[in-house]
Amino acid sequence: MYSTVSMRRETSTLSYWKHVSFAAPFFALFLLIIAYYGIHSEDTRKWDVTESNYKLYTFPKVDPEIVPTKNFLIWIFAMVFLVPVIDYYCVRHCNRKLRIICGLNVGFGLLEAFLYTVALTEFGKKWVTEPRPDFVDRCTGSPTDIPTFDANGIIICTQQITEDAMLSFPSGHSSTSFVTGVFLTAYFIWLAYFRKVRTPWRSKCGEWKGSAGALLGDFSYMLAMWPLVVAMYIAASRIVDHRHSPADVVAGSFLGTMVGLVVFPRVMARVSWLENTYPHECEGSSPTQCCRNGSKQHRRKNTDTGESGDVEMLNDEANDNINSAII
Repeated sequence: MYSTVSMRRETSTLSYWKHVSFAAPFFALFLLIIAYYGIHSEDTRKWDVTESNYKLYTFPKVDPEIVPTKNFLIWIFAMVFLVPVIDYYCVRHCNRKLRIICGLNVGFGLLEAFLYTVALTEFGKKWVTEPRPDFVDRCTGSPTDIPTFDANGIIICTQQITEDAMLSFPSGHSSTSFVTGVFLTAYFIWLAYFRKVRTPWRSKCGEWKGSAGALLGDFSYMLAMWPLVVAMYIAASRIVDHRHSPADVVAGSFLGTMVGLVVFPRVMARVSWLENTYPHECEGSSPTQCCRNGSKQHRRKNTDTGESGDVEMLNDEANDNINSAII
């Protein structure tokens, strides 16, 4: 049990700089800079388009893309800023400072997962250097004409191509959309079912609001899966646009899923630790006291209807008096 003095002392130690994970995204950004600027595909190129394999890369280049890169990045960074706001307004039993800190940890966690995924994707692209499915179209200007080859059997390009034409594996759109989708889906399920928040079907003490609330809660997890649906749409669009092969998309989706499953539990553990370590930061009664009071009111109603419950109610009141005496 905490005394009033110790509780005030711990309240003063709650700090934005101390309890928000600022360092993790910067470390992920450092790895991304190394992957983007420190590795050159020309130094690692092992995958040439030759007479024997050029037919694999004769898909026509599609413009414009179904999901432009700009729109795709806007969605991801919008969620990075929106998630802390959602966390702040849904978790209402704690005071403003703790809610801001918890929300920032979730937002920075999503940003960290995104940056780690981009860094790992860049490492893979620069190491494998697989041509894109529309490479011949980019190289010769036509996906149907038979290209010419040099003495070594390597295709001769008549058009100026960029490094991007040789960076097909794994799919960056797929990896980053899936790390965002997995992280957000896990977050929404955690928020709706495991944290002390108020939802239309559940009180912050975890009690279902009638049979209709329990039924809605059984199916509401499907609503939390909308980020995964968006991720699958973005990943599939890369195949339709001939920017990636199915293998590229599967590999990118797997990479993003793995990073999301690694980073999110760390964020969840940090936020849970903050909420459990600083219970006195909660406004009014603590969640435990709230649930205990709700249980006592429920037992009083049972007593009024003639059902047993007086003993349990008296025991709860005695425990409350003992706890107050200790504090």
